[in-house]
Amino acid sequence: MSWRDQLRPASFRGVAFRYEETDTELGRRNHLHEYPDRDLPYVEDLGRKAKTFSIEAYVIGDDYMAQRDALEAALDAEGPGELIHPRYGARNVSVTAARVRETTRQGRMAVFSITFTEAGNRSEPSATTATDKQTQSAAGGLATAAENELADNFDIDGQPGWVSLGVTDTLNSFTSQLNQVQGMIAGPGNAVADFTGAITRFENELTGLLQTPAALATNITSLVAALESLPGNVANSLQVYETLFDFSVAAPAANTAAAQTLVRSQQQLVHLVKVAAVAGAARVSSQIPFDSSAEALAARDWLLAAMDSLANYTDPVTGLPADDGEYDALSALRHAVVEDLNTRAAKLPQIVSHTLNHYVPAVVLAWDLYGDAERGDEIVARNHVARPGFLPAGEPLEVLNA
Repeated sequence: MSWRDQLRPASFRGVAFRYEETDTELGRRNHLHEYPDRDLPYVEDLGRKAKTFSIEAYVIGDDYMAQRDALEAALDAEGPGELIHPRYGARNVSVTAARVRETTRQGRMAVFSITFTEAGNRSEPSATTATDKQTQSAAGGLATAAENELADNFDIDGQPGWVSLGVTDTLNSFTSQLNQVQGMIAGPGNAVADFTGAITRFENELTGLLQTPAALATNITSLVAALESLPGNVANSLQVYETLFDFSVAAPAANTAAAQTLVRSQQQLVHLVKVAAVAGAARVSSQIPFDSSAEALAARDWLLAAMDSLANYTDPVTGLPADDGEYDALSALRHAVVEDLNTRAAKLPQIVSHTLNHYVPAVVLAWDLYGDAERGDEIVARNHVARPGFLPAGEPLEVLNA
């Protein structure tokens, strides 16, 4: 495919025009600092310059006057508009200079000299709520409320030894699950060794912890929260907490008073693990730099569904719900998560579908869409493309619209 085949039909605000030449101003904004008695200056980088596109355009034909008037109206319209640049593709620009020339020597033709500048976004100081901090605070409140719930209601004193063994088996299943999920996020390292050591200490202290429910509850929520300290990216941490939320144990038949105590104790522990997992997932969700609005809203929807499940929890023996403290804490976290993720999703790009007519390298598509060839890796990763030099033609690709 020749370079001419890659040029796009030029237009502004949907009004087409032809062109003879284009000129683009780019680079960095710099401030030069020169000091007395020093030979070498210091150049302070103030960021990228706004790209300026200068185009020598023309309209031609028997109806050139109608074409001229349409392009003049587009150039005079208020606010920024979409320029389809023949080489750079779609750009949101403002018209900073425009001139039209007509001569009797060249009939049926009007020539425009136009300068477009990147429009960008208007940014003004404003008061904002730290929605991420609100989520983290509410998550901590939920974990504390769940700890208090277990401390007030967990009791296996005076029960047969097999009840204690059954509860111990449940907690060993919990630590086994922790060892499995930590492998999803972290590799070797000091943090992993510390985490593994904390699990071992918990297992060694179980006999005493079963007699002190408050300490038992705190140890469980602390181990779950410690997953966040493992090396790895926060997006993986969210997947870990989603997996941990599925923790469960098979309940024995509750046909005696002691068996009922075992069932109740096991389910109280399972519920606490689930609550701790949701609190951890909420904290992590407030820190993830989501790439798209869809990803942020998917995290929100999972968290809301998980919190709905927790709100429906009832004591397996008495049928009573959790106390008001845990319910209120769940409600506070729900509100914080919705506000945080909705606010952030509104500022993120949307995932859109893009279908190529012919094979192109990922770097070329990234340049066409974003003016940044380095984002080719993003396109490859999002679409699981095996050959970055040959993006598939005729198949929809997922790309961000900004």
